[in-house]
Amino acid sequence: MRSGRRRLRSTLMSMTKKIAVSTKNNKEASLASEKLDAIGHENESQGIKWTKHFMDEDAKQQYVEGLRVQEGLKQYVKNKGNYTNALADLLNRNLNELDVPMGFSTMVEVPDKDHIAVKFVDKWDRLWGWGFKPSQRVKEDFFMVNQLTAACDFKMSQLDQDKVTDSGIHLS
Repeated sequence: MRSGRRRLRSTLMSMTKKIAVSTKNNKEASLASEKLDAIGHENESQGIKWTKHFMDEDAKQQYVEGLRVQEGLKQYVKNKGNYTNALADLLNRNLNELDVPMGFSTMVEVPDKDHIAVKFVDKWDRLWGWGFKPSQRVKEDFFMVNQLTAACDFKMSQLDQDKVTDSGIHLS
């Protein structure tokens, strides 16, 4: 009799957990649906308002993430080699988050403890690269890492676009 109650109780507990998980997923799904409805085309002025709201939220999250990363970099400032390697790791993570076009490859190099180089090879096997010397000032170096990431992204997207000649031939 007792073992039957225990089995029943454990079965009920597992069912309750499954319902709680599915309820949580349903809540997340309904929240996502509400966001899509808010941004949707039903009411253009409401859509603009909510789009701006979500863009502001995203900007705040990126700012907070940037501050968190800068705080993490501060622990490496005293040792130049470790600081340079930490910046190179951050640059590598940023490059891995990019949508790298087909045929392109990126790499981050630390030739010595005083320099960081970012390079990429395009689909025609041309080598492109930029570099900088860390200043041991976290805010400035963090900004430089973001600038190098943006420069790579811009140049890769620029090179990936098809070029059309005057006669209408697409060069890729």
